[in-house]
Amino acid sequence: MAIFDSEGKKTMTARFKSNGDGIDLLDAGWMQTILYVAFWGVNAFLAIPRTFWQAWKTYMSRKVVITLRPEVKNDSGGRKETDLEG
Repeated sequence: MAIFDSEGKKTMTARFKSNGDGIDLLDAGWMQTILYVAFWGVNAFLAIPRTFWQAWKTYMSRKVVITLRPEVKNDSGGRKETDLEG
């Protein structure tokens, strides 16, 4: 995936690399499909508790200062939203 700015210059490139074998769920057997769905289902279910656990450990370490985001000023030079963003 590549992200370009308004002048057409590339600003970021993201790549995905896997060391494991790929799986095509349309061509996979029923057992492979069940294992795949079960594995990723558990990961999705545990994502929020894991996030809260890491946040709690960070908060309890007292090494991180947590501040609220300041409000944006009306005269800060923002831009209008596009039709797609609206």
